[in-house]
Amino acid sequence: MYQVPVTLRCLESCEAFFRDKSQFYTLMLSHPNVLAGAPLKEMDVYFYGTECYNRLSLHDRQEVYQRAQVELRSRARRDFLVRDDYLKEKSIV
Repeated sequence: MYQVPVTLRCLESCEAFFRDKSQFYTLMLSHPNVLAGAPLKEMDVYFYGTECYNRLSLHDRQEVYQRAQVELRSRARRDFLVRDDYLKEKSIV
């Protein structure tokens, strides 16, 4: 019987780990109910059934969630500024 080398199994495990983190990040950014500034405890209800969420530890979920929150806040700020500029243009006309 041929055994898979430990390093290959470790590599596959690491790839799966980073793939899960990436999928969870993408899922959070694309989910319409995830809001900027909302705590993970309120948002994790939407992710319970997903494999990428279930395979990550609480620490890893929080790390990815914080990274996604930075992006969501940035998007919200950018959207606000665009709307604010639009309203100023409309009031001038």
